[in-house]
Amino acid sequence: MGRVLPFHESALITWLETATTIPFFQHLSISAPRQIRFFRSWAMAVLLMVCFNTLHAQEFQPLKPGDKVPDILWTQTLNAPANGLQLSGFTNKYILMDFWATWCTSCTHHFPKLDSLQKKYSDSLQIILVNAKNSIDTKATVTAFYKDYTAAHKGFSLPAVLSDSLAQALFPFHSIPHYVWLSPDRTVQAITYGEEVTEENIVQWISGKPISLHIKNDQSDTLAVPALINGYLTDAFNNTPIQGALIEAEKSHTRAITNNKGQFTLSVTAPKETIIISHIGYNGYRGLLSAVLGRKEEIALKLSPVTGNLAGAVVYTGYQSLPKERATGSFEKIDNNLLNLRVSTDITSRLENVSSVYFDRRNNGQNINIHGLSTIYANTKPLVVLDNFPYEGDLTNINPNDVEDITILKDAAAASIWGVRAGNGVIVINTKKGRYNKKPVLEFNSNITVSKKPDVFYAKTLSASDYADVETMLFNNGFYNASINNTTNRPVLSPVVEILAKKRAGTLSADEATARIDALRKYDVRNDYAKYLYCPVLKQQYSLTYSGGSDKYSYSISGGYDKNLDNLVRNSTKEQACVYRIPIS
Repeated sequence: MGRVLPFHESALITWLETATTIPFFQHLSISAPRQIRFFRSWAMAVLLMVCFNTLHAQEFQPLKPGDKVPDILWTQTLNAPANGLQLSGFTNKYILMDFWATWCTSCTHHFPKLDSLQKKYSDSLQIILVNAKNSIDTKATVTAFYKDYTAAHKGFSLPAVLSDSLAQALFPFHSIPHYVWLSPDRTVQAITYGEEVTEENIVQWISGKPISLHIKNDQSDTLAVPALINGYLTDAFNNTPIQGALIEAEKSHTRAITNNKGQFTLSVTAPKETIIISHIGYNGYRGLLSAVLGRKEEIALKLSPVTGNLAGAVVYTGYQSLPKERATGSFEKIDNNLLNLRVSTDITSRLENVSSVYFDRRNNGQNINIHGLSTIYANTKPLVVLDNFPYEGDLTNINPNDVEDITILKDAAAASIWGVRAGNGVIVINTKKGRYNKKPVLEFNSNITVSKKPDVFYAKTLSASDYADVETMLFNNGFYNASINNTTNRPVLSPVVEILAKKRAGTLSADEATARIDALRKYDVRNDYAKYLYCPVLKQQYSLTYSGGSDKYSYSISGGYDKNLDNLVRNSTKEQACVYRIPIS
């Protein structure tokens, strides 16, 4: 272990003055003052050579928490005594060494805070700014920076060390700021990042209490020895232990399960770890966990139980609105948030997959079924009630942006309200309305849906070449003879069959027939479908609503514009709708 001892020139002068009294020196024909100067220069040169060789012969091992730091003397300093800075000179003080550079903005950002801590706790604390030799800074750049900084920050009191190499060798680093925490006996207590230098930690440190700090490790992003974190988990409401909760360390990829007392032990390897806690019936927890120095006590964590609130949920029957707990029968409530989970220009598409309504898409139909068929030949459509009145029109004509919520009545209880027409179920649509004593509100909503053209090659079928081979085989076996000889109805024949019939009749040569069939083998009508018939789907919808009200009336004016480009070329729809609702009381 390298150890730097301070050199005192006065001791050397005393020794030289004593040396001149030795008989050997008295025989030299040199005056006493010149002897002193001669031996002073000679001894200084010898001593410097010895120190230089000794320092290079010694191998400095990086120090870690628990090691003791040699008594370092820095002579190249700023804002410090003329004789330099020496660690042993700060008696009974905790020392915080801050390795920094002029180009490190995160380093200089902490200077005001450090200076404030130094002035506030000067009796017990000494902060030293150390500029290492490997920081690229030169003595001139650091001096100029320090001069400008102290001019801009009057009263700045922190001393700085220039071109340090010894402290940097004892505490190597790859990133700055780099903080070394030393006790009054020069024992390394921590090596940390800048986030740990807070007034709370400083006060606890200089008071001699155990401190909890994130340990900086420049060699890797893991701790040299995994840290064991002990803790317990309780209910935030009644403080009872939570058993069976899953505790996960995100970076270390370790897990633990709480026991019947809520206790757990988690092994972490990352200096800064994030723990995730989950348990059925409780809200999840995610927080930062630190590798702690000297911590023996358990950490206390709490989970808050999940709570639900059904207050305000209202069911609309078409005649009245009831709270859920007072409504009878089977029903389903779809509020505005659930309705807007799917983007579409019509209300039926928004209901699909967010409700129990069954949509029969066979034969491109739009049939809606709520609870199965109740008749064979009669009308199977459910009753639609729009703002308390039966609606006989097309559901696709209702602007979904005007809908506040939808209630679906499913069972026989709906028949007590709407009679036999409710046999297939009832869809109650409640639209947005103006509110009394509400300031005017202007709302604009826009959505665009884009989807690719149909894949005509999705269904696996015979290629044109294989199809021609099949038709040729069937023709050679007489499969098409009846159709070819039928001169009464003249059934339709495929191009390949017609070419083969002409070849057999002698009106077409074999070479020409083969050439025509080969040309047909290269032709696939699906390519034409994809190129000329189908196109990407583009659906656009714009809605503008202006609503409000006073103490006597309410109003809501809405307008919408839809432009839908279907997947077939030249098949598009444009819809314009303007609905006025001005209920006055």
